[in-house]
Amino acid sequence: MTPLQLLQRDAAQKRIEMDAAYDDLRARLTVRGLVDEAVACVAPYRPHVVPIYESVKRYPLIAAVLLVGAGYLTSLGRDGRPAKKTANRKLKSRNRQRRLQ
Repeated sequence: MTPLQLLQRDAAQKRIEMDAAYDDLRARLTVRGLVDEAVACVAPYRPHVVPIYESVKRYPLIAAVLLVGAGYLTSLGRDGRPAKKTANRKLKSRNRQRRLQ
């Protein structure tokens, strides 16, 4: 076999592998595939998740308040004050410097 034929054969084999990987990815990114992935991830913790799910169904307002409170607490800085949003300022200054160059 010539080197060109070897390359063509390798390319055809890689194309078949890529097509199989693409088909697998498309199947996993459907709603059904995502649900299956979520169930598989939660399955080991099912005994702990079911009572929490039942409590949330029974008391949705309390669950919502707890989630909002948890979200607020995670947005606080280490000193207890709201965290400064400096990332956006740094990005803007970096973009401004690039435009000046």
